[in-house]
Amino acid sequence: MKHNSLSHKFIRQPFQRTLNRWGEFPLLVPLFLLLLVCPAFGQGQVWTVDINNGPGTDFTSVIDAVNSAANEDVLLIRGGTYTGGTALIDGKSLVLSADAGPKVVLDGLSFKVRNLAADQSVTFRGLASSIYTPVLVTRFQFMNNAGPIWMEDCSLYGGNHGGLQALVQVISCDQVVIERSTLWGLR
Repeated sequence: MKHNSLSHKFIRQPFQRTLNRWGEFPLLVPLFLLLLVCPAFGQGQVWTVDINNGPGTDFTSVIDAVNSAANEDVLLIRGGTYTGGTALIDGKSLVLSADAGPKVVLDGLSFKVRNLAADQSVTFRGLASSIYTPVLVTRFQFMNNAGPIWMEDCSLYGGNHGGLQALVQVISCDQVVIERSTLWGLR
């Protein structure tokens, strides 16, 4: 019986000593909890884009979401087909990411990214284009960017109906990375 109480005392003693050391730094625990709860500095807002206007939707149009987004915002795009027009991302960091679930399909929707500073970046993740698209549409045009542009897990289809279509056009950019993506040029 004596042996059990000694081993029990030995196990509890380091734990109690650790608890007492937290008492030596009374601001450390609240500061740690505050860091867990607060978002990181410089992190933007997450906006939900949903063509079907489901619960929690902020925008039903990708173009409207891009135009309204601030520097360092994230656009979480729910499944559906998004059509027509050009979304201009000019001098601001942005993430456009497909939500889990149904595929995000771009049908005649183009993106132009220009004038990124070296500390800014744009990421496209999980987007797909329709194989039935208008002729001579540039899906992604990147111009005059010092900051990196990433395309990840995208499936893009090029010109059809005998037309010429550029899927990705890069002009005067320091870094464009396309990874885990499929680019199809059809004729």
